[in-house]
Amino acid sequence: MKQKTPLNTQVFSSFADAESFRHHWDRLASDNPFIGWDWLSNWWNAFGKNSLFETNQLAIVAMTDSSGSLRGIAPFYVRSKISGRSLRFLGDGRATSDYTRVITEENANEEVAQTLADLICSEEFASRFGSLNLIELEGVKAGQVEIEMLQRNLSVKGWRLHQEPIESAWSMPLGPDWTTQLGRMCTSQKRKAKKITKQFESGIIIGETIENLDELDGAWSDFVRLHQKRRIELGEPGCFHDPDFEQFLLSSTRELMVKRQARLVFAKYEGERIAASLVFNNDETIFLYQSGIDSSFDHLDPGHLSNYFMILWGSQQGYRFLDFLRGDEHYKKRWGAAPSSLLRTRLISPKWSTRVRESIWQTARGFKKRSQSLLKRLRKGDPAENRSRQSESELANVSDRNHSQP
Repeated sequence: MKQKTPLNTQVFSSFADAESFRHHWDRLASDNPFIGWDWLSNWWNAFGKNSLFETNQLAIVAMTDSSGSLRGIAPFYVRSKISGRSLRFLGDGRATSDYTRVITEENANEEVAQTLADLICSEEFASRFGSLNLIELEGVKAGQVEIEMLQRNLSVKGWRLHQEPIESAWSMPLGPDWTTQLGRMCTSQKRKAKKITKQFESGIIIGETIENLDELDGAWSDFVRLHQKRRIELGEPGCFHDPDFEQFLLSSTRELMVKRQARLVFAKYEGERIAASLVFNNDETIFLYQSGIDSSFDHLDPGHLSNYFMILWGSQQGYRFLDFLRGDEHYKKRWGAAPSSLLRTRLISPKWSTRVRESIWQTARGFKKRSQSLLKRLRKGDPAENRSRQSESELANVSDRNHSQP
């Protein structure tokens, strides 16, 4: 690889120190609300706390050229635990942010990747944050150029790459009219969509969007109620059981709503909200982040109602895509969405002790996966279990990203 002139770097340990780059950061991240300042700063405020067993240090890297122009931002933090020290993207874990990446200026991928690799392996970085054992980057889209370049630069320096796919992200184009949209659906989904169309046209079901802060508080409690109701029915505590998560998500939604990049979408029946979706957007794409339904109205297919209204509304507003984000739920394909691969990347440092620890970890993880696979196969032979799974799949006609710590 041809060597570019390394960029100048500044590493910030607080968002306040990085404030001068906020405008340029958001400009470079304008295609993805999950890597912007508002989302990541609120995530850090909620989840960057230290505990008895874990220390987190902010390590935002700003890279500028000789004229002082920003060429890239790496939104990193360093997590230290008894098992070792890792470099990670802000927004991971309980937020499960998708399409994470190093944020670069156009045509700056190579010099940014080279600069980052040099910095990560430098004595200066180690003296400030400690020697890294691992770099773990989750939610990166396959083929992300600057990440692949960073991996190659680190591999040359002796870091070992281990990469695996996680759940896909699913996206679909939004057509200029409903006939075009129907053409992308499978036959069974077309029938459902036509039935839902009649329900909306007759006024039996009404769609509602919340886009203003003065309406958010009252609507937020209904959104949380619908999400938690569904998760509890599935035997899970639900992510809003954690007050830190609600603090993070509500604060992010407020700030992005001011910028017209967030809204709540509801389907209502006889004046009652029976399905809800929290969506974010850029100029051309709607991102469905989280949803909830009231299963006592299951005969109305509330998940389908919510998705239908969101697709129809998005098309009418001129958006070109609807992105269901991470999760391989079957309903996404039925609506006409196609998958994009997301990856979990682990780069293991050249240290001998880290290599041994990683080998043990991979062995244990492989055993766990095989055990889960065996249990799944055994359950397939249980008619009662099959019926239970079928019942749960009917509830899965709405995004069920529960955003819990993996």
